[in-house]
Amino acid sequence: MNKLNKTAIDLDLSDDELISQIAELPEEERAMFMASLSDEEREEFERRNEVIKEGRSALLESLGQAVSEMRAEAIKARSGLGIEEEWTEDEEFYEGVDDANRGDSKTWSSKPPGRTEGDEDDETSSNIFLNITGPYCDAAGASLADMLLPTDDSAWQLTHTPFPEMIPFAEGNIPTHVRKAVQKESQTGNPFNQTMAAKQAEETEARLIEDAKDMIERAKQKAEKAQRRIED
Repeated sequence: MNKLNKTAIDLDLSDDELISQIAELPEEERAMFMASLSDEEREEFERRNEVIKEGRSALLESLGQAVSEMRAEAIKARSGLGIEEEWTEDEEFYEGVDDANRGDSKTWSSKPPGRTEGDEDDETSSNIFLNITGPYCDAAGASLADMLLPTDDSAWQLTHTPFPEMIPFAEGNIPTHVRKAVQKESQTGNPFNQTMAAKQAEETEARLIEDAKDMIERAKQKAEKAQRRIED
């Protein structure tokens, strides 16, 4: 903004960013700004603006050319893999299309696919193309859907929110700082009996582990009850 507030005397016509900003101003503001310039400055401004436009056009053209070349290389590489031919062949087998009925595929709305009009005079061979790929694929897809998404099972499930701080306790791995705090508290309560202090610390740790397991189990049970209530 400070650059745009410069007077005609202080205008730096070598600043491409400034010239671009001025060129993008609304028409009225740009006209007022241009009126404050001398004839030489206006000519220099217009010349620099044209140079900037040409540079941008060349840059965009170069970018477009690079993208076009990358696209052409990608198409060529994909064609070289032969994947398009494989997809086309697989689709034709699924639809029951072969060389004999390829031209009739557009009329399949009036007759079953995979069936051709044979030559009644030719009794020595058959050119029928049995469409067995499609039914087998459909059957496999339906079987897979039944295994992954059984009809009687729910398509969703509620689970309890995990307690990250409780997981180590539930697994029997009490954090070091908690273990030290328990031992310190036990020693404070039994300053003259180390055996009793150690036993009390073990009992406290065991209680912490059981409490963590109980908390996680109760969370699981609540989630299961909530799911049953929603399903009912």
